[in-house]
Amino acid sequence: MLRALGEGRTLASGVRAYSVTDGAGAVAASAHADVAIAWRPLDSRWSLLERLELRHERADSGFSDANTLGVPAYGAGDQVTSRIINNLALSYRTGPEGAGHGFEATVYYGAKYVAGRFADDRYDGYIDVTGFELRRDLGSRFDIGVQGSAQHGWSRGVVAWSGGPSAGVSPAANVWISAGYNIAGYRDRDFEDDRYTRQGPYLTTRLKFDRTTLDNATRALFGRGR
Repeated sequence: MLRALGEGRTLASGVRAYSVTDGAGAVAASAHADVAIAWRPLDSRWSLLERLELRHERADSGFSDANTLGVPAYGAGDQVTSRIINNLALSYRTGPEGAGHGFEATVYYGAKYVAGRFADDRYDGYIDVTGFELRRDLGSRFDIGVQGSAQHGWSRGVVAWSGGPSAGVSPAANVWISAGYNIAGYRDRDFEDDRYTRQGPYLTTRLKFDRTTLDNATRALFGRGR
């Protein structure tokens, strides 16, 4: 569901559920619900994104980690995991987006509570991620930047970090492609959809969809607007 709440404010939500069965009859299942609020006033240089997610996964004994859902499996027994995840990002630009000048700075905080069971072993814990990203426009199409974040597992007192430089290009309107290299990194599948955090090189693509984009796509497909 996508709903406009007024100028510069958007509410989005969704519910998804999937399951797969292997040749031996073992089942892996995943359910996901989320709600997000975006605040991007046209006359402001500030923007904010808040997203809350609920995720539940399970896999029967003997199921492979290579399943199409990406649900972690524990070969010696079944596993069940539930997670509450929240992401908050605040951004500021020194100039209008797409103007080809100025800086953009983003700070973000992600937190999750995990509770699960592997066979007879139960666990729970709190993990959070704090990070930043700085970008500098080089004309109307190119930009460079640097990002960094720290992941903290509070139950075990473990800290990992990720960071490195990147360069981006906008080959067309509402399209942005970036390439970068993280000097250090960590893996967290609950947060890496928004920002790549693993060590090494990476390439990402982002597409921006708004009312104008959808209207243009409709005209291209059907020859008229809706």
